Amino acid sequence: MSTVNAKDWTRQNLHVHVESSGEQYRFVMPGATLDDDEFRQLEEQVLEIESGAILVISGSLPPGVKVEKLTQLISAAQKQGIRCIIDSSGDALTAALALGDIELVKPNLKELSALVNRDLTQPDDVRKAAQELVQSGKARRVVVSLGPQGALA
Repeated sequence: MSTVNAKDWTRQNLHVHVESSGEQYRFVMPGATLDDDEFRQLEEQVLEIESGAILVISGSLPPGVKVEKLTQLISAAQKQGIRCIIDSSGDALTAALALGDIELVKPNLKELSALVNRDLTQPDDVRKAAQELVQSGKARRVVVSLGPQGALA
């Protein structure tokens, strides 16, 4: 396994569980920035992955990294036969799916609703929306996070 040494600290996330109420609080800190040289090193590492391997891209984009860089990275990986799993949100998720042929995407219910541009209130609505992503060629597989209710694949 290879790594890219970044100048910034990696992101820390804190999860606090209140036993008396069962509530959970999540504190998500900003991620580390990647300068152009660090991102270039990351691209080089990714493009050394063998064909047929899986690349998991998870979380939000590092501050300063544009969506276009992400899509270029995914596209280059796909051209080399690397299968991509995407667990992101917002513009990064939308742009990755626009490339098509994503091996697996893992939106939560809110993200899936935004992707299909409608409310998803029933389990069947969620299933149909996930199928739309597959049938349109955007993703081969979809796993929808449903929070405490689990997930739908």
